[in-house]
Amino acid sequence: MRIGIDCRTWVWQQGAGPAGVSHATQGLVRALVRLDSKHTFILFAPTVDVAKQLPRERGAEVVILPPRRLPLISAHWSAARAMRRARLDVLHGLGGTLPLGYWGRTVLTVHDVLILSHPEWFPNSWFWRRVVLPRNLRSAARVIVSSQATANDVVQQVGVSRDRVAVIPLGVTQPTVGA
Repeated sequence: MRIGIDCRTWVWQQGAGPAGVSHATQGLVRALVRLDSKHTFILFAPTVDVAKQLPRERGAEVVILPPRRLPLISAHWSAARAMRRARLDVLHGLGGTLPLGYWGRTVLTVHDVLILSHPEWFPNSWFWRRVVLPRNLRSAARVIVSSQATANDVVQQVGVSRDRVAVIPLGVTQPTVGA
């Protein structure tokens, strides 16, 4: 199976450093590609710098997405075109993100939907709140959330069928020896 993983949340800055979504993305991607699996993981990197950080284990391929010259086009249609060209069996969007214009089978991981319940915290988020997130949630074959509270929010606020929502708690990063 060819499994695409959207790694655009690999480096997601918030405040002074990487946000929790970035840590979750890195941990999941590293764990998946270490699996002794017959699957091929196609990792979609937003930049050359991120591509250099992605794991290169057997069974992992890295595709660098087109540069972001025009945010709406680059973030959605150009990225979707690159992902369609990879001929994936499934695309996993991390951090609630999937590009508009990708029509294949998808799985979406969502950490929260605060952008819907507290739009005042997210200025200039109209397009994301009204178009991108609801479309992604409704079109995904499966929505993965890290808590029952987020599962309830996805079902109640967006109308996603409860049988398409899976609660999978986040993993734990093991400390490095000598750290």
